[in-house]
Amino acid sequence: MVKVTEQSVFGEHLSIVLVYQGGQYDVLGIQIYGGSVKQWKDMKHEDGAVYDFPNPPKGPISLKLKLKDAGLLGGVVKFVKLDNVIPRHWKAGVAYDSKVKLA
Repeated sequence: MVKVTEQSVFGEHLSIVLVYQGGQYDVLGIQIYGGSVKQWKDMKHEDGAVYDFPNPPKGPISLKLKLKDAGLLGGVVKFVKLDNVIPRHWKAGVAYDSKVKLA
């Protein structure tokens, strides 16, 4: 799940946190895409599991997660795309189900 934090302001600032990650993977980065953002852009990693993006895209938002398997020495890096995981009219404080299970 992807939670839009309470600090987010629709149309001005998007702040997210991944919930129910389960600890199998370490998140190395998150990229954002959608609406007016026509190429993948890095989100800024803040404290803990929080990622921010100023002036977020209008329209449904897709995310791409860069993950490292926490259980393997050296770790295997993989990318997971969450298509349209955040709806067009998102709301602060709401968690959206990605319907993706990391295994």
